[in-house]
Amino acid sequence: MMEFAEKVGWRINKQDVEAVERFCSEVGVRRQVFKVWMHNNKTVRKQQQQQQQPSPTTTTTNHMMNLNMHHLHHHHPGQHDEEQVQQQHQEGML
Repeated sequence: MMEFAEKVGWRINKQDVEAVERFCSEVGVRRQVFKVWMHNNKTVRKQQQQQQQPSPTTTTTNHMMNLNMHHLHHHHPGQHDEEQVQQQHQEGML
C-alpha cells in the first residue's frame, strides 16, 4: 500500500480513480479504507524519508505507522475491513 500511495502522490486525484479502484480490489480493501490509511500515514512516511540514518526517532515513527493502522477501526468501524488490513499487514502485504 505504501508503494501505491507514493505512486499516486498520497492523494486520490480524478485521473487516478480507476487505478485506485483497481488497486483496492486487488488488495481487498475498500477505497475509503485506503483513503483513510493514506491520510493517517502520509506525514509519518514523509518524516521517515527525511531521515538519513536509523535512529530512535525512526523506531518511534515506525511504531506510529503501526498505531495508525489501528486507527482505521476508529474511522471506519467495519470489522471486516479492519481484519483484512491487519491480516495483510501481518502477511507483509502492507
